[in-house]
Amino acid sequence: MKKIRYIIIFILILIISLLFFFWPKQAVQRDLFSSPQKERGIFSNSPPRTPQTKEITYTNEGFSPTVLSINAGDTVIFKNKSKKNFQPKSDKNFEAETPIAKYKEYQFTFQTSGEYGYYDQLDQSKFGAVVVK
Repeated sequence: MKKIRYIIIFILILIISLLFFFWPKQAVQRDLFSSPQKERGIFSNSPPRTPQTKEITYTNEGFSPTVLSINAGDTVIFKNKSKKNFQPKSDKNFEAETPIAKYKEYQFTFQTSGEYGYYDQLDQSKFGAVVVK
């Protein structure tokens, strides 16, 4: 009877030992091949993001939208739909060299992230901002 008890205890210890030594390795393997990196975009198979073009319209009331969010590499086109000329300027990054006439446009490509406040040099009460991610 004691011999059977020792055999059962030995088998239980053997099973627990095998589970202890082999179970964590399987868990580690699952973690290594799971996709937290994919979720964060580190191993993404998707093509690189294509730069986009966004518009800011200048009307008699001012710029619309007054705040525009874009990504680095995107281009912003300032379109004049007002009855007068305007000349967008940012103290940080860009400036139209000449006034933009009615139905004309000015464009600028933002390469660096940051916040770029701008205004109309011909009417400084008109202003806005471009936020580059």
